[in-house]
Amino acid sequence: MIGAKDAVTSPIRAPFTELQETKSQKNVEEHPRGEGLRRSIGELLTCHFCLGLWVAAFFTYGLVLVPRATRLLASIFTIFTLSDHLHQSYKALMKRA
Repeated sequence: MIGAKDAVTSPIRAPFTELQETKSQKNVEEHPRGEGLRRSIGELLTCHFCLGLWVAAFFTYGLVLVPRATRLLASIFTIFTLSDHLHQSYKALMKRA
């Protein structure tokens, strides 16, 4: 999940996590900081399984409460996913050639 480990989204996680190490320019290793609610939110933001479940829940509620905006956001994520898949396929084909 892009929000849990990417360096780009680390400023969003910063109030709830502390940086342990930078694995690459794209990925970071962070651990929750503090106690109570702050630590709970940090746990949520660093676990890609947990974050995926909550994002899916928000999309479900969004489709019920504000369907037009949710469909727009889902379309953007779909296009991004297709673009990433095509890029990875291209890299794999170029590696074979």
